Amino acid sequence: METDPSLIEALVAAFVDDGPERTYYYDRDTSRMVSVAEDHEDPSTQEIVWQLESDIRGRFVPVPKPRLEDTLSEQDAFVESLPEGDMRGRLEALLEDDPDGSKLARLVNRDRDVRPAWRRFRAARARLQASEFLDRLG
Repeated sequence: METDPSLIEALVAAFVDDGPERTYYYDRDTSRMVSVAEDHEDPSTQEIVWQLESDIRGRFVPVPKPRLEDTLSEQDAFVESLPEGDMRGRLEALLEDDPDGSKLARLVNRDRDVRPAWRRFRAARARLQASEFLDRLG
């Protein structure tokens, strides 16, 4: 069975969003993604939260957020994927003194050369994660 491209794109967005403000779930019944903001004050979001809290049969599957180890491993893989040169050298030096990955995260947000490379890398990895996630669900 072929997977709907919009589902893959929604899963990619969920895997790329590693911030704590939003949580993502795959709805097995509808084959769609559901996202819940941490401050779920509006009535439509509250209804989804009630459905999530009462889900005893596993209809909603949470999309996992990366652990610190995952984030650091991804950053290492990103730097290793870059061709030898100035950018890679700067990032390798940065990673040596970045135990929690925050320095690289800040650099990516402000460096116009690094940002597009990081986004392409993250998108490619998120596509792989999305496919693996759906494969595990069977």
